[in-house]
Amino acid sequence: MPAFPHSNVLLVSSDAVHSLLPPTLISQIGALLELNKVDRAVALAEQHRRRLNGDPNAIDRVEAQELRFVYQRIGFFCLQNTSFEDAGKHLRTGDLDPRILISYFPDLRGSLFKPGDSVKMFAGIAKYLPMAQSVEEIVVGNIVKNYSPYMIPDTKSAPPTAELNRILQSAAYDMLESFLKRHREKRASGRSPSHELDAIVDTVYAKLLARQENATTLYALIEEPNNIILEEVEPDLLNQGKYNALCQLYDRAGAVEKQLDLWSKITDGQWSDSDIPDPLTNMFVLLGKQRDRRLIQKWAMWLTSKDSARAVKLITSMDGGKRSKPEDNIEMLEQLRAVDPSAASRFLEHLILQKRSDDRRLHVEFANLCLDQMFNYIADEAVSKLWRAKVSGYQKSSAQTSFLSYFVSTTPDSEHKRVRLKTILFLQASTLLDLEAILSRLKDHSGILPLEMALIEGKLGNHHSALTILVDKLHDEPSAEAYCTLGGQVVSPVLAKTIGESCDLKEWTSLLEPQTKETGRGKSLSTAVTDVRATPVNADENMKKELVTILLKVYMSSSGPSIDKASRLLDTQAMNLDALEIITMVPLDWPVNAVSTFLSRSLRRLLHSQHEGMIIKNLSAGQNLEASRPTDPRDDRLLMTPSQVADRTWAIIREEGAVVEEALEDGDSGSSLEKLDEGIEAVISPAGADVGTSFDEKSGGLHGYQADVAEVYPDDHPTEDKDG
Repeated sequence: MPAFPHSNVLLVSSDAVHSLLPPTLISQIGALLELNKVDRAVALAEQHRRRLNGDPNAIDRVEAQELRFVYQRIGFFCLQNTSFEDAGKHLRTGDLDPRILISYFPDLRGSLFKPGDSVKMFAGIAKYLPMAQSVEEIVVGNIVKNYSPYMIPDTKSAPPTAELNRILQSAAYDMLESFLKRHREKRASGRSPSHELDAIVDTVYAKLLARQENATTLYALIEEPNNIILEEVEPDLLNQGKYNALCQLYDRAGAVEKQLDLWSKITDGQWSDSDIPDPLTNMFVLLGKQRDRRLIQKWAMWLTSKDSARAVKLITSMDGGKRSKPEDNIEMLEQLRAVDPSAASRFLEHLILQKRSDDRRLHVEFANLCLDQMFNYIADEAVSKLWRAKVSGYQKSSAQTSFLSYFVSTTPDSEHKRVRLKTILFLQASTLLDLEAILSRLKDHSGILPLEMALIEGKLGNHHSALTILVDKLHDEPSAEAYCTLGGQVVSPVLAKTIGESCDLKEWTSLLEPQTKETGRGKSLSTAVTDVRATPVNADENMKKELVTILLKVYMSSSGPSIDKASRLLDTQAMNLDALEIITMVPLDWPVNAVSTFLSRSLRRLLHSQHEGMIIKNLSAGQNLEASRPTDPRDDRLLMTPSQVADRTWAIIREEGAVVEEALEDGDSGSSLEKLDEGIEAVISPAGADVGTSFDEKSGGLHGYQADVAEVYPDDHPTEDKDG
């Protein structure tokens, strides 16, 4: 800014030069303000501003700075005299740094300003700044100046001045809000001078908007790109009850724990905000996106007390595909049980059905839980009467299906039906149960639950007891015979699959699906862990024969219609039964026709086996003969020569066990056939020369079988086997 303006009149004398200087804009504005002629000062400033804006070529930096100076001078004059609306307008035109104006609002600036912070401003303006520390002091000072001592008892207590104080301070805050709003608009269209200034402006502006009853503008500010300092605005939003706006800021800042804590307090009724209609759902949604197990566990119990179903679903999803430790599951189960037993039951079910836990403690507890639920229904007279009727009805019926199929098809869909089916499926699938304890509990209800009794007896290996229950108490021959085929399994995977489809229990029936290499979803619990009581899905032949024999004994120990059942079993399972053993078992009072079919078929099969052996024997003897060319000249195939037979069988004999080779003594006589008859095998070279003998350490001939040796004659005198 020049020290002197250009002079239009110059007077030169003998001893001096005199110049007539026009007044500067700054001096004119200052003079008008000293006379309290604010309107004339504003008009003069506006005149210069219009002139500069009308002629862009006439604008220079000096004049622009001068214009900013006078507007700031006018603005602070209005601020000092509580003309806050005009002050804000002129200070904004003078491009005042917002921090200077914010400094007069200590309740808004908080800790945004630190000791030693400074702001650049015109040196000539600093001396005109209000000396008060806040707008409140400015307002109070003006009221005292204008109305004291006319107000009784004083300007602070008198209602008129108290109301005037409130109105003026409200106007001051409105002025600041408008100032900051326009500053942000100007910032959006240009380049911001500093990030620190933007943060201060946005934070103070948010505090001002938080005091408004309508939070629409505040939400718009939060949704826009902003530099709000969360720690500064948080107390104001809490005091004003703008919890939803604060949650949005928490979300932008990633302050998950603070967000959850706020929603929990609204859920508990400590706070309220109409803009948050369902804070509990918000908590579940937010936690569902987290992968922090510690955070979920922290809130799991509290959420369980509010909504156990959704809480358990949240807890079961926090593994993130990783297998959790058994100790963690046990701890979580105990915590849930203390808050809500039903939630603990659902969590336990998840561990068994979804996670395929192989923890024996969990399996034992889940089995007891299933039994408790089933026994609770049995305590209901209507349910126990219905289940007894199912047993009685099946015994009297001539149904060709198993009792379990009969129960499923004839029992109306109900929760007690589903509970019993779930219990049966789990007891059949798991191999990690305390079977003796379960059997002890079932004995009190053996008349109602015979199928469950048979199931546990079978898993214990008490096959005779299991089959006796199925045959004598239930008259369930299909299950008894399936039991033998499956090696002691009452519920087959096929039947379980049918139950799952008809009763919507696919998750439970999947427990009986065949297992792959690793235990997991869709893997069978019956083979997930090796256990001495586990039974294979398909029994081997020896197990089948043993179980069929036991079932036959059960049939034979009964009277009446059991003869027909035994006869039918003999007819259908003859291949799995030993004829000599069965003959000794048949009661003397049984009619011959009850076992005649079995005996005739057994003898026929035995005869067939003998004839087949003779054929194999003769074929083997034929392979030891001299090779002969077929009569058909077009067929160039040859029978194996003795040397070829020796070469072929040598490797097989070696695989059967160690042999001891010894050289023949010079005086050793006799044919190779005689040596074989004594248990000594002759090793013949391809040329036919004897090179030594081998003593097979395994008794019983080749491959462990005792067989007659066919008589072989010299090559030049071929004859047939004596047997034909």
